Amino acid sequence: MVATGLSESPQAYRAKLLEQSDSQIDAWATGSLRDMAKRKGIVATIHEFSHAAESPQAYRAKLLEQSDSQIDAWATGSLRDMAKRKGIVATIHEFSHAAHLDEDGLAGAYTLGGGPAATMGRDAEGRLLLPAVSLWCLVPGLRTVDPKGSRERLVAFLVATFEEVVYI
Repeated sequence: MVATGLSESPQAYRAKLLEQSDSQIDAWATGSLRDMAKRKGIVATIHEFSHAAESPQAYRAKLLEQSDSQIDAWATGSLRDMAKRKGIVATIHEFSHAAHLDEDGLAGAYTLGGGPAATMGRDAEGRLLLPAVSLWCLVPGLRTVDPKGSRERLVAFLVATFEEVVYI
């Protein structure tokens, strides 16, 4: 595999990129985001990425260009960050609404994703509660529950929380 390197023109560089496999492009993009986060910090990197998308629609289009593993990582990170800022109940509600899951579907996704059923509970108002440290289980669980539609549901969650990303 030959690195793309610098080219004589942006068009030549793009042509070389188009010759690469998706996995190679994903690896370069992941490395580029990692390097950017090291140089600028994670907040600045997310800010730059999210502000490149000036609207939720543009953000959605940008998300659809990403790999499944990147979508999963961002959804997991968003769940964690939202739980810190807004609390578990609000985070669970926003995820279940965007992913079109009722409480039974949410509980199923949680357990199928590796969350221990014994850790689920209810608050004083009867709403489902999950441990903050295990919210990541919702992402692989949703992939298991709905292999074909989970990507769209996760993108819907990220778009629904677009203002949260911009807030960072």
